Amino acid sequence: MISTFTNYIPSGSGADLCNIFPLFCAGSDATDLNDREFIIQRLEVLSSKASPGARMAIKVVKKCWATNSNWFDLMFKDKIDAVIV
Repeated sequence: MISTFTNYIPSGSGADLCNIFPLFCAGSDATDLNDREFIIQRLEVLSSKASPGARMAIKVVKKCWATNSNWFDLMFKDKIDAVIV
């Protein structure tokens, strides 16, 4: 997945904005530190473009990593009502 993003989807582009949810899903399950860093960097670029979905994705992904939880259960348990697109 990372090679596809790196080679074909410019960071911060309109096409990249369509990938917040896939980045969020992949990020919440990522265990490799390089993968995690890449995903957070991409989401931070999108967040800097005033994307509230990207900001929420970063928050939830980091909490998934800290608690070793999947995103769906975590959002349900913590009553996080958000649209991540």
